[in-house]
Amino acid sequence: MASKLLIDGSTATGALTHPAPSATRPTGSNSWNVSDKNSVTLVFGGSDGDGETVNYQVIGWREQAGVNDVLAYVPIQKAKGAATFGTDVYTSTILGAAGNLWADTITIATANLHARVSSVADNTIAFLEIDVHDVEDVTVDTDLGTAASADVFIRDSKERLGPDLTQT
Repeated sequence: MASKLLIDGSTATGALTHPAPSATRPTGSNSWNVSDKNSVTLVFGGSDGDGETVNYQVIGWREQAGVNDVLAYVPIQKAKGAATFGTDVYTSTILGAAGNLWADTITIATANLHARVSSVADNTIAFLEIDVHDVEDVTVDTDLGTAASADVFIRDSKERLGPDLTQT
């Protein structure tokens, strides 16, 4: 199981649009290879204050043969929604900026079969779990709702999330 700070202090403020298929594999600091994994867990945080929000979008990228058997990476929206900060503070600079707040609420705005949240909105850390068994990479994008900055932490696993979260 691997984990890391995937997005560090993003201040992006653009709309989260669905990407087009690409001839190249996704790269960059917001990309994570999951080709031998079945699920990822995301945790959100950032700066400003209790009740501030960050919008997010998680895209899975599936490698497919296209015209003349040329490989293409096809985007699949896995989850899109918002994370709202609580009052629980990062206690270590290893995790990102010490003093930033963990999200205690995560919502999924799109109906899908790929994700579930553990979010009780009581200032404990909220988690977003996503089934990724059908993709090679995931990318996470953020858009600041009312927050000043956003951090996204990712952990992958070979554990399957269950039949209720898989495509049929």
